[in-house]
Amino acid sequence: MRLSLVTPPTVEPVTIAEVKSVSRASISESDDDANFNAWISTAREIVEGTINRQLITATWRMCLDYWPSESRLQNGNDALPGWVTNAYNQQNSIQFPYPPLIAVTSVNYVDTGGTTTLWPTSNYRVSTFGTPGLLTLDYGKYWPPIRPVQDAIVILFTAGYGTSPTSVPQSAKSAIRTIVDEFDKNRALSLVGDGGFRMYPNVLSLERILAPLMWGQYN
Repeated sequence: MRLSLVTPPTVEPVTIAEVKSVSRASISESDDDANFNAWISTAREIVEGTINRQLITATWRMCLDYWPSESRLQNGNDALPGWVTNAYNQQNSIQFPYPPLIAVTSVNYVDTGGTTTLWPTSNYRVSTFGTPGLLTLDYGKYWPPIRPVQDAIVILFTAGYGTSPTSVPQSAKSAIRTIVDEFDKNRALSLVGDGGFRMYPNVLSLERILAPLMWGQYN
């Protein structure tokens, strides 16, 4: 399983005014807005990486080497690393990272003749009700034969809480504001510390803020 960001979020979950309201800077100070914009983006990435979720809607590309019902030997590629097989659960379905899943845009695969083919939506069902989202076969359908090559299956999907910051959970927004406040207070030290990077001062505190959104990493 390989992932790449196709369309990033168009807005950030919090505004400069919101983060300044909890920082030492005055909202009237505009000469520091470039720093705050950078800190907001960095803080959002930290939060998303901590909870393994997409906050604002984005489009992702997921590449797979075989369908969930196929083994390495069936697919003719026994050199696949073990972690690839964990991209599928035991219910014969594909799990999607970065919940909440909004929609599956398209599923393309390389057929046995080497042609990239769009798989009709009538063949599969998409569940966006749980975490993570799932793609499963519809009743009476089957996974189409594919050529045993890398990235034989390419799935485009959208994930996130929505296109508006108002749809993002308050716990995530609070964590972003907390991290930005730390960047503001410790400008000279914000990228120095244990492990080479000091992104936030109190991991336990951050984890407590984000605890309601935790669900575990995608396997």
